Amino acid sequence: QLKNPKNHKNIIDDYAKQIVKTDLLICPSNVTKNEIRTCFPTFKGRIEVIRPAINNVVADKIKNINKENSVVFCSRTYKSKGYGEIPFIFGQLKKDIRIDYISGFIDNNKVHEAFFKLCSDAEIKLVKHNRITEREKFLLMKACKFVFVPSRHEMLGTSIAEAKYLGIPVI
Repeated sequence: QLKNPKNHKNIIDDYAKQIVKTDLLICPSNVTKNEIRTCFPTFKGRIEVIRPAINNVVADKIKNINKENSVVFCSRTYKSKGYGEIPFIFGQLKKDIRIDYISGFIDNNKVHEAFFKLCSDAEIKLVKHNRITEREKFLLMKACKFVFVPSRHEMLGTSIAEAKYLGIPVI
């Protein structure tokens, strides 16, 4: 959104109102830091880059395990997180693959129901994992072929960092 501020003027204006109230911003990368400086030239405060934390104490205990024909998708079901692409992409592949959907927010709302119906209609094997432990998450990640992150807006990219830490490819 920051790359093309003219298309997101109201969002940029909202951010600008918040930014002037602080003297320190925390962001996940140098790219984001540069975008902030470009979009908000009047901000004179400090911008610190802090990489997402990984629970490596738990991750390091996960030994090599057999790969399964699965993909991990860690996200909330927001359009900006790319959940709509999953039924389209994996429905086109027509592969016998399971998608492990990890989210702390799987409740009975209309967005989740629509997402699950799209996957069902595309004959995608979707396994929902709601509020699982770090160990369970790392086990699923370690066993999958890759972690799928179709997000168009990722603040910290924790699932990407965790997958890379485990040596799992990320698409």
